[in-house]
Amino acid sequence: MPSARVVWIEHNAFLGTDSNQHATLVSSQQGEAAYGVKPTELFLISLASCTAVTFVQVMQKKRQTITALEIEVEGTQTPDPPWQFERIRTLYRVRGVDLDPQAVARSIELAEHKYCSVAASLSERVVLETGFELLAA
Repeated sequence: MPSARVVWIEHNAFLGTDSNQHATLVSSQQGEAAYGVKPTELFLISLASCTAVTFVQVMQKKRQTITALEIEVEGTQTPDPPWQFERIRTLYRVRGVDLDPQAVARSIELAEHKYCSVAASLSERVVLETGFELLAA
């Protein structure tokens, strides 16, 4: 079962640890605590990495050779508390050998809409926009 623990360090900085003892420094971006990842941006990292893991696995099953993958994620939040995400835009930059654009598109669709638990946990009020670019090998 996934689990996590967050321990306050100082100011608005915290150490987050997963069930395997992997750690991430998390903080607000205010004053003396501006040295960790902002929680909302950590959420975007979680979304991108969740889809990335699945995308790579699906592409490998499709026998598509990926040589590089970069995912950029940008979120738009409401202007008032609790500043929830309204829209999240994702851009996959994929480099590989003789990649089939249809295989890339389908693999992204499966990663985002079928297998990624982070994406599945988003409210239906959050609009997910996705695009991809194939880069020359």
